[in-house]
Amino acid sequence: MNRYFQVTAWLITWAAIFGCQLLQFSLQEVTLPLEWAVTPLTKQQVSAVKECDLENLVKERYPDTIKTDELSSAYTPDSDCDWAILALAYAERADNNETPSESAKAAYSQAVSNNFGFALATPIFHRYFGSVSLVEAPPFATQEITDVQIKYEWSGLGDSVNYSAEIHQANSTPTIAVTPNDLSASINTDIDKKLIQALAPALTDLLPVESSFTLTPCFDNYPNWVVHLTFKDHTTVELTTASNFLYFGGPWLTEIDAQNYVQVSIAFAKALSELVVNLELPIGQTAGMTCFGDAVFEKAFP
Repeated sequence: MNRYFQVTAWLITWAAIFGCQLLQFSLQEVTLPLEWAVTPLTKQQVSAVKECDLENLVKERYPDTIKTDELSSAYTPDSDCDWAILALAYAERADNNETPSESAKAAYSQAVSNNFGFALATPIFHRYFGSVSLVEAPPFATQEITDVQIKYEWSGLGDSVNYSAEIHQANSTPTIAVTPNDLSASINTDIDKKLIQALAPALTDLLPVESSFTLTPCFDNYPNWVVHLTFKDHTTVELTTASNFLYFGGPWLTEIDAQNYVQVSIAFAKALSELVVNLELPIGQTAGMTCFGDAVFEKAFP
């Protein structure tokens, strides 16, 4: 009898240890945002995203009969692809304008922490864009900005827009010049330099991609931005977008140390829009957009 209890106790202990190891393997510790700079995806990671049949597997594993609070127990994720499928299942059960739940963001974070390519997988990108902070800003962004150049063109339903703006002495007493000259009289030159300096910490969530790309899933709103920033140590960075995934323009693209990046959040668009609005510069007259979606990963990693 004693031997029976010893064996039983050993089995229970072994099962508990094995179960904990299994849980740790399934739910790894996630530390987001990642430190700058994120290593570009390997060929194996790109293939893993391309081979993950998100939209079909989510239907197979999580049919409509499974309620949101039952998703976590319906299938045990074992890979980054599995976590991405679970994240998509959560997203499909949420309203279009609903912020992802903590469970949804946890599944998303598990998927992207080991392979950030899943943040750019088209159905995941459209549903989780900007919901989780992914990458810290580059170290040079801790400095003050000294100069800003903005070039903007817009077309759509309304009068076209085309201008350039330059801001100098941005870290002391900003001076602002705008062309064409007829805009100079209407802009607000008395702005708080904090609005300019806010562009630097907004350089977060930059993910390395193979190719720069444009997302134009919407029509009647066509922004084209080029923003050049100069920092105190003379480091320069240029951010561009001709996309309209975001109403103001975005996602934003840049090249740093010969590597292409895309920003997977609204951080820079928000900071720039606050600056432009306070300068009282025009952004275009479209009151809304009609959107149909667009491929993302396939453009970033052609």
